[in-house]
Amino acid sequence: MSQRLAAHAIAELHVLANENGPTSVRIRLDRLDSDLSERESMSGAATGRAVPTVHDLSGDDSTLLRRAERDWLADLRSRIESGDTAWPTL
Repeated sequence: MSQRLAAHAIAELHVLANENGPTSVRIRLDRLDSDLSERESMSGAATGRAVPTVHDLSGDDSTLLRRAERDWLADLRSRIESGDTAWPTL
């Protein structure tokens, strides 16, 4: 999912039913975890081949944005599960 599409999906989570919103957050977190794990493997392989960092600046930027999204969503999930953020009833 592109960053732009992910941002739009997050903005519209409130229109989902009680069980679907939090489930969507968990699904996105799982996907981000998988993507970040893959990126770490690729980064390690590039480092092992001594690929200069300048050749992967966009990858670094994209990874940083995904980590930030992952951290924010993990916090949102915790707030939803603890009841600190009530989910709207449709």
